[in-house]
Amino acid sequence: MSPRNLFVVILKIFGIYLFVNAIDCLLKFSIWLEYMANGRPTGIFFYTLLETLFYATISYTFLFKPSIVIDKLKLGEGFEDWNFSFFKQNQNDNIDGYFIVNLSIWITAVYILITEIPKSLSVIASTNAEERIQFILKIIIALLLVGYNKQIARYLDNQNSKEKAKEENS
Repeated sequence: MSPRNLFVVILKIFGIYLFVNAIDCLLKFSIWLEYMANGRPTGIFFYTLLETLFYATISYTFLFKPSIVIDKLKLGEGFEDWNFSFFKQNQNDNIDGYFIVNLSIWITAVYILITEIPKSLSVIASTNAEERIQFILKIIIALLLVGYNKQIARYLDNQNSKEKAKEENS
């Protein structure tokens, strides 16, 4: 695995984490829309909107356009002769980016479940509908990540392969 590919995988892992934060901000954003409809102040609404846009933009860039970040920050320079190898059980098989992205999706899903499950009793007892909706949506997202982790990792890895092909052609 080249250093550039390693940086791509690292950026995708951060992108998955930021995507989870973007979803959390989006849920806050929906709550503020309801507050605005009820005539409450809108000052924090714009902060929440900017935070949501920030997380969404950065997570999109990290997940689908990591080569832009690598090129802008010049992360791949100076490592031309380096080559990393992470080994599976057989010493001749390298772990590819798909495996690492798949593992990071699992870790993200488990992180969401670990942080949300302890809140379940207080959320169920709560009369606040927004808290219940947030809790349910986060659990659904975590379960979808677990259920579709291979497809998501394959899609993200295919995006990386397409970027590599574009770079080789230019």
